[in-house]
Amino acid sequence: EVVRNEQIGSDVWIMDIHAPKQAVEAKVGQFCNVRVADSTAPLLRRPISYAGFDARKGTITLLYRVVGKGTEIMTHLVPGDTLDCLGPLGEPFVTSNNMLLVGGGVGIAHIRAYLLIANDFALFYIATHGYYSNSKSCNASTE
Repeated sequence: EVVRNEQIGSDVWIMDIHAPKQAVEAKVGQFCNVRVADSTAPLLRRPISYAGFDARKGTITLLYRVVGKGTEIMTHLVPGDTLDCLGPLGEPFVTSNNMLLVGGGVGIAHIRAYLLIANDFALFYIATHGYYSNSKSCNASTE
C-alpha cells in the first residue's frame, strides 16, 4: 500500500510503500520489481532500487525517474493505492566501515539507503552525488 508518493524534482519522485516483509528483508544494493498496473499495459515490471527501508514502520522507500508509460502511471498513485512489488531481488552490496560512495541521478538511491544505516551505526563515510537540473547544468555536493 502506498504511504507517500511525492515529486522531489522535475521528473523524480520518492515513494514510501507499506511492505513489512520487504522492509525486514531488504539490504543496501537490492531492488524490487514493480508492477504498475493490473492490466497488460505496460506488461513488464519496473526494476527500482530501494532508497531506504524501515523495519519498525514496515515501509520501503523507492526513488524513481519518470522515463516512460510505466513510471508515469506511478506518479498518479496516492496514499491508500496498492502496488505489486516483488522483492527484495539482487545481491546486496558488500559494505565496510570506511567507504567512498559515488552516485548520480536516481543512482543515489543505494547511497541514501546506506547513509540511513551508516547514521545508525556511526560509520565513517564520504558521500558525493550529482544530478542535472532543469537547465541541464551539473550540480554536486559532498557530505
